[in-house]
Formats: sequence, C-alpha cells, structure tokens
Amino acid sequence: MTDTATTNRCYCGCQTAVGYGRTFAAGHDKIAEAAYLAVHHNSSVAELLKTSSHLVSRR
Repeated sequence: MTDTATTNRCYCGCQTAVGYGRTFAAGHDKIAEAAYLAVHHNSSVAELLKTSSHLVSRR
C-alpha cells in the first residue's frame, strides 16, 4: 500500500484513528481481507488460489 494517501483513519472503513504509518486498526486488516475474499473470490481461499494460478501440491 505504498501508493495510498495517509488518512490517519482505518482503511477498513470503520473510521478508527490509527497511528502514524499505519493503515489499519489492530485486527481490522482481517476485516478488509474477508471483504475482499467475499467480493472477488466467493469468500473462498481455494477460489483465490485457483484464480491466482497458484499451484497447491498434495502429498
């Protein structure tokens, strides 16, 4: 996230004040990650891996 402007507010949308150099309040990066997975990958890590061309090996 180096190309984003500093807002001093949490990027998940909750508007919680965050410290200098931070983009999320504690734990709120997981809220944003879950929202991204829900919108772009049907809430599935498996779908994320499939659409990102990652290879998962089975042993």
